[in-house]
Amino acid sequence: MTLSESGRLVAEQHGLEGAESRDDAIVVARRGHTGVVLLDRPEVGNAHNRAMIGALGEVWLEFDDDPNVRCMVMGSTNERYFCTGIDLKEVASVGLRGGRRRLRGTGQTHRDVPVLKPLVTAVDGMVVGGGLHWVVEADIVVASEKATFRDSHVNVGFVGNRENLGVALKAGLGAALYISLVGASAILDARRCQELGMVQEVVPAGDALRRALELADIISANSPSAMANELRTLWAFATMHYDDAVRFGSELMWKQQQHPDSVEGPRSFADKRKPEWEIEET
Repeated sequence: MTLSESGRLVAEQHGLEGAESRDDAIVVARRGHTGVVLLDRPEVGNAHNRAMIGALGEVWLEFDDDPNVRCMVMGSTNERYFCTGIDLKEVASVGLRGGRRRLRGTGQTHRDVPVLKPLVTAVDGMVVGGGLHWVVEADIVVASEKATFRDSHVNVGFVGNRENLGVALKAGLGAALYISLVGASAILDARRCQELGMVQEVVPAGDALRRALELADIISANSPSAMANELRTLWAFATMHYDDAVRFGSELMWKQQQHPDSVEGPRSFADKRKPEWEIEET
């Protein structure tokens, strides 16, 4: 589909390759070893509708299956909104039944995929409700100094689940209870979210996507197999007792030591050259 004007401008500004629109809801592109997804429904605050959810599911599976993609970046084509959650006008019209799939095409979210690749989320503007998915399930979050974060589930009679629990995991139970129960009136700014651990870097307004892509370039130079096992190790801590997570991580550490990348890394360092990582087909 034809790119929106905002999508075209962002693609040109950031050197994105092969940018295309999917279902008039997201822009999909690549830059080097980075797969890029930009939410592109600015007229409704980048709210999730069924078309967007379907398109997101398809592209995540494409990136998961593409051995050339080593890192993924999630962002927006505009600086006013990152994502304002579910499209309430669509819900009012057709209801929730049949549309309550998770945001991945297989009924999974980013943390559930079998082959893990780092996800960097770039937040410019407003995040509300379901938009928090992309914040709490990201591995790294870069937010502009004007970004804001809030939850509105209870304001419209809904109960938040993974996104609210993700806030509790990353920012603490107190922060999750505060934004979940006070609702849209409780607004956390980027600096506060950085203090709580939900955001890793705060940058000037309009600079979040640029910095996220820069980080993705850095990340993509690392061993894909090592990063996948590192992600499994660290995210296991979210669902396991500490001792169980340590044992699980030890198994993955031993597994990685048998991988060719664990030999190539030290050799390339000693030879003062860039490593040639083994790329595994998925």
